[in-house]
Amino acid sequence: MKPTRLFKAINSKHSLKFCFLFLVIILFTSNSTAIPKTNTKEVIKRGVKIKYYTKGEFYEYELYAKVDDKEYKIDVPECALLNIIEQTDFNLDGIDDILVEIGYGGNNKGLSYFFVTYDGNGLFHVTDEFGNEEVRENPKIENWNGIPSVSIIEVNAGMCIEEHHKYQKRYILEHGEAIRVEFKKIEELPAIKEVRHTDFSDDNNKIITMKYDINNDGIEEQFLVRYWERWSSVLFELIIKGTKYSCHLGCSRVGILPTTTNGYHDIVADLDRIYKWNGKTYACDNYELEIIGVR
Repeated sequence: MKPTRLFKAINSKHSLKFCFLFLVIILFTSNSTAIPKTNTKEVIKRGVKIKYYTKGEFYEYELYAKVDDKEYKIDVPECALLNIIEQTDFNLDGIDDILVEIGYGGNNKGLSYFFVTYDGNGLFHVTDEFGNEEVRENPKIENWNGIPSVSIIEVNAGMCIEEHHKYQKRYILEHGEAIRVEFKKIEELPAIKEVRHTDFSDDNNKIITMKYDINNDGIEEQFLVRYWERWSSVLFELIIKGTKYSCHLGCSRVGILPTTTNGYHDIVADLDRIYKWNGKTYACDNYELEIIGVR
């Protein structure tokens, strides 16, 4: 049993030494200043003020940001025109990001977009572009599963020389990249009657008359549809009670829908662009058919 007592005694001496060293370390470190560990994002979230804006002599082709009153120029793809669509916290990390539109001018060019994020210390990150020559409508910023998203429409309108298609795509900003999270094909709305650009394949100069009682007054209204050779599309005029209304936007087809607004049948252009009667004329979004006179 004595060896056992000796072993315990030895361990006891080592324990005393260890405790003494531990107390010395504590006393030494208590007089030093502790340095907290923080990352860049934590520092940024403490109240950084950031504002994005563009500059340019003829076009807005340079992108800048001011962070706490210090200006930075951001390296972006070379293009003719930059337009900041939205500044908001797209990835919900507590720091504002931006969605930027790239335009190249002209009505035969599409639109592309990219996100810009601030990584701290004057560093910015630009995502890859999304969109293409078939994007011509303004994007929509919408809530998607609790986070901001960007919805764009791709459509091969314009030159109606191939089968018409239209897609809706949705993107979010995640891990510093533009991620597509949704893809949907837009289907064509069925019409009661319609005239298509392909109906002019035998004669580009003819005018096709489409008749239908669009306001249920017992009298058939007339659509005068003609071919627009430049864009391989159609234009139309509508005569209601002797008044002529003109549409100057080319489309692949014009048709009459079964739905009504204010007692008048809705009109469809292309796949799903709907014109509705507003009491004065037919309108779609901010565009109205022009009233050009009484026949």
